[in-house]
Amino acid sequence: MNQNGLSIQQLFADEHLASSIARTLLISGFDIKELRQFLAPKQRGLTLQPVVACFYSRWCDVHLNRAEVFAKHTLLGFYQHSMHIEVRRRIFEKLDFHDIKLPLPTQTRFGQSCRFCPECVIEDEAHVGTSYWHVQHQLPTARTCHKHPKTVLVESCNHCGYRFVDLVKDVTPSLSCPACRCQLIEHTSFTHNTDTLWLQETGSNFQSADFDWMRPAHEFALRYQLAHSFCDFTKKHKYCQDTVLQAAFLEWLRDTNLIEYLIPEKWPVAHRFFNEKVVREHPLSAPILSKLLWDRFLTTQ
Repeated sequence: MNQNGLSIQQLFADEHLASSIARTLLISGFDIKELRQFLAPKQRGLTLQPVVACFYSRWCDVHLNRAEVFAKHTLLGFYQHSMHIEVRRRIFEKLDFHDIKLPLPTQTRFGQSCRFCPECVIEDEAHVGTSYWHVQHQLPTARTCHKHPKTVLVESCNHCGYRFVDLVKDVTPSLSCPACRCQLIEHTSFTHNTDTLWLQETGSNFQSADFDWMRPAHEFALRYQLAHSFCDFTKKHKYCQDTVLQAAFLEWLRDTNLIEYLIPEKWPVAHRFFNEKVVREHPLSAPILSKLLWDRFLTTQ
């Protein structure tokens, strides 16, 4: 222990920072009750949320490059392209996370719990001696594993519904459910089509980009190119009524199976996600997945 918390010794390839912290806690035998005082403010557990994970970056050894940790070991690599520059500056330069709110994917299905690939669990245990939580598996754009494209990521137990939401309790992914001990092998049949594969690869590319708080690689496309896509689309189709455009967008999501990346019960209140005016006129307040899907729809129809 140091004055700020734990000292993280090692991060495996593509390992989430919170995963390394959880493993360190397990190895050190650190008391869980005492841990609570080191958790991010208002957080009940150890999660994979970007800002929460960055809060724990102060626990990393000084020899670790902060930009590399942010880019490769948190989801900030993915979300940086859609954040205001002042927010990025506060996070990177000052480690200041007070009242920072990100356009997180509250309407997306694959951002609510930790996910893993069963094949990666087996391989990681064989290669490094333990399984761990991968960053790429937590992307809201990911349906299958980036290393094993035919393997669907496990998000919950099919038998009892158990989900991995707190790494203090679920330090490493396991092939058996912690609650009912059933095997956690995803039997869902899923084959990527052109659009779902595009989404998966785009999210992976966003996450793999270098962390640059001044000019993230894909910021321009998300903030400015989308407005041009709206203009080109309305000129091509000669209509611009909000209700018509949003209905066409929703129908396209269903036709391409991209609707499966969203939470059905949240559609009625998903104003920021489906409303084209919000996405077009207030891009910083719209979820990044919303902007990606809208741009794909506008440029392919």
